[in-house]
Amino acid sequence: MFPKDQPLAFEEPAPIRVSVAQISAVSVLVVAYLAFAATLLGYSLWDRLLTR
Repeated sequence: MFPKDQPLAFEEPAPIRVSVAQISAVSVLVVAYLAFAATLLGYSLWDRLLTR
């Protein structure tokens, strides 16, 4: 599908638009939730390490 000398970062804009258009609201909410949870976990662990 992709030429071996062309990285995925330089993919044509059309397939990227199609992929983004197919994202559901649930997917966006799941990613936001996981990012929020990971941030809270990371900051709380870092705080515990700094207070030792």
